[in-house]
Amino acid sequence: MENWQKQLNFDPLSPLTSSRNEAVEYFTKRDLLEEKVKPIGYIWQLPEVQNILKNQQPDGSWKHPNTRKVIYPKHHYSLVETWKHFRSLVERYEFTKKHPTAEKTAEFLFSCQTDNGDIRGFISNQYATYYTGAVLALLTRAGYEDDPRVERGFKWLLSMR
Repeated sequence: MENWQKQLNFDPLSPLTSSRNEAVEYFTKRDLLEEKVKPIGYIWQLPEVQNILKNQQPDGSWKHPNTRKVIYPKHHYSLVETWKHFRSLVERYEFTKKHPTAEKTAEFLFSCQTDNGDIRGFISNQYATYYTGAVLALLTRAGYEDDPRVERGFKWLLSMR
């Protein structure tokens, strides 16, 4: 038994590998059991992932399902929806900039960045350090850590300390 398993009251591997959730089973086998698995593109083709991707807009955003009149700034609803979907794709399915959807999403998110570096539009036209940090974390995890726009965002966050 691996050292990390000795620290637990029960062995989680059996429930994880028999979960009937292909993504959970895949990452359990790859990361915990260190088994050889198919390339990550296999996960990106799962029906639940494709269901998310089919609603991406040409500009890289996702629309909010609410159809009422928009009273917020230009990007509010689409920015919130895009952040939620991107977070799911990056955190659950390990999307990176190698996937065209992630690339389009990143460009939409960067289009909401001010010259100072923050991401605007979550809370009207106010800056929001929390959301800017959350977006930058996702972009970094998706492979944009060397992008100068990410660097500008981090510099802005540091200036807000």
